Amino acid sequence: MIKKLTTLSRLGLGLYQGEESDETDAKMLEVMQFALDHNILVFDCAPTYRNLRSEKILGDLLQRNPSKDLIISTKGGFVPFDFKSGIESENEFVKDMIEKGWIRPELFDQDNFQTFDINYLDRLLTNTLTVLNRSYLDIYYLHNPEYFLERVGRRDFLNVMREVFFWIKRQLSLGRIKSFGISSWLGFFNQNEEAALQLEDFVCLAKDSGIGADFCYIQIPFNFLQTQGLFLKNQSFEQEKFSLIRLAQMLDISIISSAPLAQGRLLRNEFPERVKKIFKDMSAPQINLSFVLSTPGIASTLIGTTSLDHFKESVSVYFNQQFGEQHFIETIMSRI
Repeated sequence: MIKKLTTLSRLGLGLYQGEESDETDAKMLEVMQFALDHNILVFDCAPTYRNLRSEKILGDLLQRNPSKDLIISTKGGFVPFDFKSGIESENEFVKDMIEKGWIRPELFDQDNFQTFDINYLDRLLTNTLTVLNRSYLDIYYLHNPEYFLERVGRRDFLNVMREVFFWIKRQLSLGRIKSFGISSWLGFFNQNEEAALQLEDFVCLAKDSGIGADFCYIQIPFNFLQTQGLFLKNQSFEQEKFSLIRLAQMLDISIISSAPLAQGRLLRNEFPERVKKIFKDMSAPQINLSFVLSTPGIASTLIGTTSLDHFKESVSVYFNQQFGEQHFIETIMSRI
């Protein structure tokens, strides 16, 4: 049986935005505390989000709220580094990691600063648990594996992923993670079929590794500008084509959506009158979030901001339950 989280809130907080500064830390912690106080339980992070700083303040939040039952997700794949330090420092950093045996050179992509070497994934996971002062993560994502697929081709990609999935099996048995999934930006929607991630590949890897029941989540962007997850039928399964969200539903895998405001591009979007009538008396951020929350097949939506005022404005539609599938249907019909 799929080990899904029964306490998954419809809205979650993504911790990827903001400068790497103490001031931003304080602002984000204020937003995080407000979210937690209002039963928003899902907090999504990664070591590379603000170069380890987002994980650190998430640890601070956990320490301040020891009785709260949060759902914590993080990711493995990218290597955190302060790129402002320059190329010489970057090269020394990479050389040092290789010499220490943390990363095999053939598995490191310096252009994207990404690796799926299980030695490094293990070190990074250990560091995350230490920073959070937690013995486990609720969800562990492989972070944007599409870059690796495009670099090495599907055969080598699947061979490395097989090794990674057996490593994940070990982490599950140790209790260090409770479930896992894939977090991708546009990897599932690549127009080049050879470079597109296929959910079927990951499902088969999970079953072959004996962890099919633990592969529970896919994280993708979804908003007014990025609706491919629902409408692009490019996912193959048993010789048929499906959209990613439809196939995930069939396989009982939950979709966690990100970037409901398209990373700020939709904050001031001027919607046509027919859309404004569907989402009455709402600002642009509220319309966007209400639309995503109304979309069938999305289990939880992650919103990221460093401004408490902006957060309160946007999520008021969530607290007031100003969303529903009828909003989604009317919006889609208005485009025809």
